[in-house]
Amino acid sequence: MHPLLARQLKRLVGEQMLDPAAIPSPWKELVAAVDSAYIAGDADRALIERSMEIASEELFQRNRELVVNNAALEAAKIEQRKAHDELEFRVAQRTAQLRAAMEQAEAANQSKSAFLANMSHEIRTPMSAILGYADMLLAEDRSRQQQIDCIQTIRRQGEHLLAILNDILDLSKIEAGKLLVETVNCDPCRIVADALSLMRVRALEKQLTCEALYVGQIPKSIRTDPTRLRQILINLLGNAIKFTKSGEVRLIVSFDVEAPKTAPRIKFEIQDSGIGM
Repeated sequence: MHPLLARQLKRLVGEQMLDPAAIPSPWKELVAAVDSAYIAGDADRALIERSMEIASEELFQRNRELVVNNAALEAAKIEQRKAHDELEFRVAQRTAQLRAAMEQAEAANQSKSAFLANMSHEIRTPMSAILGYADMLLAEDRSRQQQIDCIQTIRRQGEHLLAILNDILDLSKIEAGKLLVETVNCDPCRIVADALSLMRVRALEKQLTCEALYVGQIPKSIRTDPTRLRQILINLLGNAIKFTKSGEVRLIVSFDVEAPKTAPRIKFEIQDSGIGM
């Protein structure tokens, strides 16, 4: 007899009903049916419990797989975010490089334009001097010595013009940053005389006096780049003549032997009666 049925019969009719032989005949079939029902219920309950265990195991397995999948998905999102950030960084870096390249190209174009504009001015200056001294050479009232001086000036200005043309041909070196400044022995007084003879024609056109003033002893030889020094002096004299309407333009040359913390050096100063800087 099923234990649960036995407890119920014991509570209802006493222990004598637990003996199958003591069960009255009319009740035997009913007790047997109830006992069978209890036994069937136990089997069903066991089946349900087993099913629930299997379902719980499957649910646990699926939950574990879900956790793993979520972790994998989160890792994939992190990798995707890293890849996205790296791509943005590369794009920003490349954009900055392109912008820098464009700015460098624009700066190079501006430098080239400024260089060509300056060279056009540099070419016109010796050409004007050559033409001016050629006209002076054609004048009939010129003495032999004056004619020789004009010819020598024309020759010097031709040499200066040739140096300028060589600088124009060195434009590729300027763009590549490989244009070297030479340091050679040269006569500073000769460089000053060349610059003055070149600019004196322009000064005479405006009825200006253009002279040099040497202060103290000037060395006969210095080490520098004569072409660059001559160009600097010409530019300074040209600006002074350009902005001076009347009076004089003076190039003052002095030798500073007591320059503090530096080697002895030559100083060039421009004085004019113009409007100033």
